[in-house]
Amino acid sequence: MKGIGMGLSSKSGRGEQRQLMSIVHAWFSQMAALRLGSTVYRKASGSMVNVTRTSEVKEAEGLYKLDEKYLGEVIEEKDGGGVGPRVRVGSITK
Repeated sequence: MKGIGMGLSSKSGRGEQRQLMSIVHAWFSQMAALRLGSTVYRKASGSMVNVTRTSEVKEAEGLYKLDEKYLGEVIEEKDGGGVGPRVRVGSITK
């Protein structure tokens, strides 16, 4: 389920126009991070988490469900939630 406004704008109590962010669910898996890499995402609170998978649906299952941990909701990449590119440990080869 997409959260907070789904990218729509709204008016604050003072009549100001402001942009709301889209929210997606995030997970981290050590196995996925080793094989595919991970990306740092920003949460609505401002904190950052290392993420291997996002989904609009919380119940969606990933390939690495044995060690996957649910991290909560993060800001969608198109709204500035992805802090950097997907990174993989340098010594790991495909």
